[in-house]
Amino acid sequence: MAYHSFKDIETPGPKRDFVGYGRTVPRVRWPRDARLSINVVLNYEEGSEYSHPAGDKRSDGLQEVI
Repeated sequence: MAYHSFKDIETPGPKRDFVGYGRTVPRVRWPRDARLSINVVLNYEEGSEYSHPAGDKRSDGLQEVI
């Protein structure tokens, strides 16, 4: 299998720059001079999969994980 860098791989959507900032990191000013920004994401799903621990006679496969 041949090696391909990220630059050689075509992906849908806008072009992405994987070079990064290096030593020239952009200066960011948060509102009210905050020093920390927190993003909280909560994903709650009510499952309907078969599960041995839930008392079902079988468990679902790994189709959704793969």
